[in-house]
Amino acid sequence: EKLKIQYESKLEEFEATYADKIGDAGNTKWKSNELVKIVEKKNKSLNDYSQKNYLLALEKINGAGSLAKTYFKELEAEYVKYFKKAKAYFVSRDLQNASDSIIKTVEVKKTNEAERLQKQILKLPEIIDLENSIATLKNAGKYKDEITELKKILQILPKSSKYKERLSYLNSQMRTGRLNNLLEKTHKAFEDGRYAEAKEILGIARRIDPQNMDIKNLDQKIQTGELRIKLEKLVDIANKHKSDDQWKLRLDALQKASLMDKDNDYLKGELNIAKEIVLIQDEVEKVLANKDMLLKQKSRNRMNQFVSASDRVQDLSPSLNTRLIKLKKVLEEYSKKLDVILVSDGKSKVIVRRVGVVGTFKEKTIKLSAGNYVLEASREGYKSKSVSISIDPKNKNNHSFDIRTDERI
Repeated sequence: EKLKIQYESKLEEFEATYADKIGDAGNTKWKSNELVKIVEKKNKSLNDYSQKNYLLALEKINGAGSLAKTYFKELEAEYVKYFKKAKAYFVSRDLQNASDSIIKTVEVKKTNEAERLQKQILKLPEIIDLENSIATLKNAGKYKDEITELKKILQILPKSSKYKERLSYLNSQMRTGRLNNLLEKTHKAFEDGRYAEAKEILGIARRIDPQNMDIKNLDQKIQTGELRIKLEKLVDIANKHKSDDQWKLRLDALQKASLMDKDNDYLKGELNIAKEIVLIQDEVEKVLANKDMLLKQKSRNRMNQFVSASDRVQDLSPSLNTRLIKLKKVLEEYSKKLDVILVSDGKSKVIVRRVGVVGTFKEKTIKLSAGNYVLEASREGYKSKSVSISIDPKNKNNHSFDIRTDERI
């Protein structure tokens, strides 16, 4: 019962001392979290009291009182500090700092003396002159000058919602007007094909409104236009290389162009032709530089395919056509049947692998075209024997080969 009476006494003292102060402080922004803690602690004490936990309730109301004492002592010190500054700045006509200090004063604690000083600041000739200037400029439609004056008065009265909203509105209107002007200039430059200039102007517009869809659409158009110009230049370069019969350079230009426009059917077709011609050029040059490659039938067959396509490429690449004519003569030379003398023992059966049976003989002349062959000789009771031979048109007088079986099993 004693604890209950003590709590009720402390609660009454707390309410008498701090209730009004807490109400007034709740209308300001100064250390609002600390104020919430004080109120919460008091409310928790009431909860403990209702549950007859008088000792806990007493501890909490004492804690709330201690916090409130510290809070309002600091608040008063802060208020006095800012109010003193505001008066000093007001006397010295430092309006910007005077306004700033009185705003901070009122944010800490609203008092009649603070509000009177705030009104006095607002009635100063300097403020009134700026307000009159703003009103005159607004009526005259001189919005750029009005913006300048609004910025001046907001340096003195930074919390003035009236002037902040007006400045925001004017800035928005100025941005919109300037933006529309820049977009018109961008359109004109784009239509005239001046893409670099259009890009530069659009960059300025983007700084005004980065998310503007018109800017994004124009940017896409400019990029497409620039890409088309680059593409046309590459196609012109490729066509120049075609005229000069420089197909590797043409292929390079067409490949670059194709990367820019992968769905272009014209480029796809021209690219395939260029690839085919460069491939034929490379392979034909290799064979002409090393004719021994034609000793292989597979190589001769492939080169014959290229020669048969000469009618198709003669108008496209005169230099390749010349090489194909030269290749045709070389192929004829390597395709001729040459006399080959085979010498044996007259007892062994001789065959030319992949050609056929020659027979049993001591000497025999057969016809073989250029290439690499394998002679095989077999005889009952003797080990079979094989000999690799090469028929080269360059060695017309050296096509005599000996093949016989002479080792018994």
